[in-house]
Amino acid sequence: MKITTLKLSEDTKSRIERLREYKKESYDEILQKTMDIISLCKVNPMRAQSRLKALQIKQMRKNKQIIVNEKLRQKEINPNKLSQAEEKNINFLIANKKLR
Repeated sequence: MKITTLKLSEDTKSRIERLREYKKESYDEILQKTMDIISLCKVNPMRAQSRLKALQIKQMRKNKQIIVNEKLRQKEINPNKLSQAEEKNINFLIANKKLR
């Protein structure tokens, strides 16, 4: 497979990075996944929508873990005992974060 270089704006690069499902996922994998969903939209929009929802759920779980890890670093919460208020706060932060 031949490799090429693409010029991207910082904003585009940042948006692509937010689509990562795991840390070592390459830009090629992210773009392939995105193009697969776009192609699926033409053939079966409902299935494409369900794939997008599944990706969004994974992203939300990942973001929740990042928020929890950050709070742990700050020693604000016990990982085994999240209060309902802390859980609601974390879910609120995730829900209001714009995922592009």
